[in-house]
Amino acid sequence: MGKSNTIDQQAKLNADFQKYINDQTTALDTMTTKAQGEIQTTIDTYYKKGNWKDAAPLIQGKYEHLTTESEWSLDNVSKMIEALRGAIFGAPAPAGSTAPAQSSDLAANVQKMSDMTLLITSAAFNAIQGIMATFTSGTQTSVQQDFATKELAPGLTLFVCVIENQYHRSDFLNNNTILQTGYVFDTRFSIEQAGELAKFNQVQSLIAEQNTSETLISKFDAALIGLDVTADDYDAKYTKYQGNLDKLNARIADLKDLIDKLKAK
Repeated sequence: MGKSNTIDQQAKLNADFQKYINDQTTALDTMTTKAQGEIQTTIDTYYKKGNWKDAAPLIQGKYEHLTTESEWSLDNVSKMIEALRGAIFGAPAPAGSTAPAQSSDLAANVQKMSDMTLLITSAAFNAIQGIMATFTSGTQTSVQQDFATKELAPGLTLFVCVIENQYHRSDFLNNNTILQTGYVFDTRFSIEQAGELAKFNQVQSLIAEQNTSETLISKFDAALIGLDVTADDYDAKYTKYQGNLDKLNARIADLKDLIDKLKAK
């Protein structure tokens, strides 16, 4: 589990706080384990419905991060997605995940997607952001959870669950809200589902992800407008939602740049 500096330092200095964090972590572990089973059920149903019988696991696992609301950043999400993308194309699997050895046929088809890295990372990022956008109306102390199934590229599908646990105690960290986030993920590749990759229109898929990002921007804009300026956590929530907007705008700029380059070809 990743931890912010404030959480890590406080845990080293305060045994009661460490126990508090350990108890909350145990509860999140229980939720992520349950989510893994639910994702497996979704996977079975998804491929049975499509009648694709060759789906192979590429990388699967979970990642948990613990931070104060004031220190929250999307950088951890971006790093996780980059690590998963790298593992799909042969890099070592990040901690908390497993990447089974790929057969020669599977590896050859996966490599055909090597020029789609921006599309893959943007689609994965939008899948997670789409879930987090549904959390913006949550109360200060709550557990929120949602699932998503996202086709990242032809034949490459991400199954993901995001769990966010917000909690605080007045005697710890000056009543600062603690955010504990769990990401459970499983990626599969089906050659049958991919079909003929040569028929894939990368430009149209990039445009679709650009549109998805713009839709998410409107949701986070609405969340910003709806914040209570008199609330104790206004500044932290404002910073969090603005961080989402900044990341989405940056990805839109990257998508537009690649779309223009591909159109020019």
